[in-house]
Amino acid sequence: MKRLSIALAAVALLGLAVRAAQAQPGDKKPEATKPARAEKKPRLWGAHAQMEKVCDLSEEQVKQIVQLNNTRKEALADWDKVNGAKLKELQTRSKQAMEDQQRDKAMALYKEYRALWAKRKEIDLNSRKEIMAVLLPEQKAKWLQYVAMRTIKRRFTGVKFTDEQVSKIGAAHKKFAAEAK
Repeated sequence: MKRLSIALAAVALLGLAVRAAQAQPGDKKPEATKPARAEKKPRLWGAHAQMEKVCDLSEEQVKQIVQLNNTRKEALADWDKVNGAKLKELQTRSKQAMEDQQRDKAMALYKEYRALWAKRKEIDLNSRKEIMAVLLPEQKAKWLQYVAMRTIKRRFTGVKFTDEQVSKIGAAHKKFAAEAK
């Protein structure tokens, strides 16, 4: 075992010596050139990245959605700065009232909490509406059908839908969407 280790070390050293001998003293290493940076393409995340694929969004639409997402994040951050502490306080007071078995007080605090939270949800809802407004009518239909199919597949996890079933579900969704308008 000891001899094998010595032999392997000798082979490794010999390989290094051969490489060093092949290099000429005047040889310079080729300078590594950095590739020119391409302009960063805006990226979408999560459901909006999926929307980009499903609806085949244009670059302009992607830019608009990225901007709307950034606006939403700023609005939520501002909302959290103003209302975050109050929301936590209401949550804590409501929990304490429930522990103290003051049900009426807990319910009143919970209603106040829900009213405050509804204003935050409104920011999300308005953002979704603005993003959907970026889509063309055929893209909206494609996206809504995709979301409906994804929801059905999640609800029936483990069920293998046939192509015929998928097309029937799609047709039913189209019919429902047309009637809903």
